[in-house]
Amino acid sequence: AFLVTQLRKAGAVILGKANLSEWANYMDSCMPNGFSANGGQTQNPYGAFETYGSSSGSAVAVAADLTTVSVGSETQGSMILPAGINSVVALKTSRGLVSGDYIIPLLPWQDVPGPMGRSVTDVAVLLGAMTGVDPNDPDAGRSANLAGRDFTLSLGSKRQKPLRVGIPVWNDESIEAWFDKQGISDKKQHAAFRKVFEELNRSLRSTGEIISSAGLTVVEVPGSALPQQQDVAPALEFGFKDAINSFLENLGDAVPVASLQEIIAFNNKELKNRAPYGQNHLQSSQNTVLTAEEYAAIQEHNQQAARSAIDQLLSKFNIDVIVSDVSQSYAPAGYPALTVPAGYAADGKPQGIVFVGGYLAEPLLLAAGYAYEQATRLRKAPNLEATMKLIHAMDDSPP
Repeated sequence: AFLVTQLRKAGAVILGKANLSEWANYMDSCMPNGFSANGGQTQNPYGAFETYGSSSGSAVAVAADLTTVSVGSETQGSMILPAGINSVVALKTSRGLVSGDYIIPLLPWQDVPGPMGRSVTDVAVLLGAMTGVDPNDPDAGRSANLAGRDFTLSLGSKRQKPLRVGIPVWNDESIEAWFDKQGISDKKQHAAFRKVFEELNRSLRSTGEIISSAGLTVVEVPGSALPQQQDVAPALEFGFKDAINSFLENLGDAVPVASLQEIIAFNNKELKNRAPYGQNHLQSSQNTVLTAEEYAAIQEHNQQAARSAIDQLLSKFNIDVIVSDVSQSYAPAGYPALTVPAGYAADGKPQGIVFVGGYLAEPLLLAAGYAYEQATRLRKAPNLEATMKLIHAMDDSPP
């Protein structure tokens, strides 16, 4: 892969391959996050918590100190979510900044690789080594000016103007607008959701205070102004089938299967071992009735709508980045997002904060994330011995 070549040129030592959720977490709805037939079940080093996916092993390997940094990939949430729940830093990159060569494709116009590490600095270092202009990547030209950049120069550097960070605020007007968008009219549901928004506001205000104390400018943004989510579900079946068939065709004799249909047939020969949770997503993709024209129309609509929404949000409120996990907006847009450890729940479950920016806003995201990280220093190493005892106890418990 082009990015692996870049890493080796930079002197990286490849320690191993991580156990990711099989087929980019698009195997079967019953398959748990972090599972692959080849590697088994990835576990969260912090306890009996989710690992999320698909880049489960990439996050866990870093969290458990098995490696300093790792590479993950994301179509929509597949880096940000595992990183957050495993208390590590991850940067989902702008489309084209890092070559997608040899990434298992799900939706090629959203699929991107990115760096993971225990600190923002480690992620910035790895990002610089990963970037480069891949002549076979149609999006690479748009990001050429950042290729090979030393992204650590963005960390802690003095700026003429402080970074402006948007913090969503859910006032009555924003909440009512959200109810209207969601079509929720039941008063009992209103009351329940308002309690959720009250807790969310308390958390966001606390986040805003931390960000402000780090020397960044906080700008309150009405929650109703956040970009609407773009639905990629209709495109997944066709996108995966079309992309994986092309991917396998290019590999030729290097792999024993040449199409999605052959993958399904291969699994069916030993379903218990090769697809123990089923392969409904693979089968539905094989049977898709969506046409290439319909797929292209969904892609164009989702990309344009997502890009326009984020661009307008950043421009309207004059902000550099925003705190928000709007993966169904930044992913279709091809825009970057950064997650940084933000503490732990009462039961020890890791939590992360997510910063989102415009296209090629990686330097701004790293600067904001670094400022937050240095102001909080919330990440703690997991107690691996305790977690392993818990996992073994669960394995030994009666069904």
